[in-house]
Amino acid sequence: MTRFAIRNIAFFVMLGFAVLEVLFIIGEYWAEPSRLEAVIGSIGIIATITGISIWAWFSPRTAQYYLWVSAGVIAAVGLWWALAPRFVMDVMDEEGPVIPVAAIIAAVPMVLWGRREWAFTRRAGIALLIVSIAPILGVAFSPEDVARGVLQAVAIMTGPYAIGGLAYTLVGPSARNAHQEEPSSLSVT
Repeated sequence: MTRFAIRNIAFFVMLGFAVLEVLFIIGEYWAEPSRLEAVIGSIGIIATITGISIWAWFSPRTAQYYLWVSAGVIAAVGLWWALAPRFVMDVMDEEGPVIPVAAIIAAVPMVLWGRREWAFTRRAGIALLIVSIAPILGVAFSPEDVARGVLQAVAIMTGPYAIGGLAYTLVGPSARNAHQEEPSSLSVT
């Protein structure tokens, strides 16, 4: 299988998963009694993901700075979860799974960033690995939350981005070869 095909498969799997997750998140908003909150939450999620994704698609060179900051924030929040699990779980019990949802919001534009321009595929893969694994590692340091099934829930929400990020990382060009043209779908590497 070619690097081009692997990248495309990873892209479409992650994109399909993102659509399902966004629909699930929006459905959760609508399960609450407040319709105004549901409308605002739905519009907020869709507008944020769409806006940043459009930016990452049409201007990957400028969007990369925002995307790396997003990865850093999610990594910091994952560390915070590991250091103060009770505080974080109290917040998430009250407000919902804000950390995994934030990771999803950060990951979706990274998926498009890595697909849009060949030179950014590996970088996007590394960013996706950070964004998807940081929340998993954060909750893994809390035995109580692991026992409650939180680790499995977070892994289900962010794990597919780790797999796609690994694929992007393995098939993307290294920094020194990033200037190379995208491999054709006919070449075998």
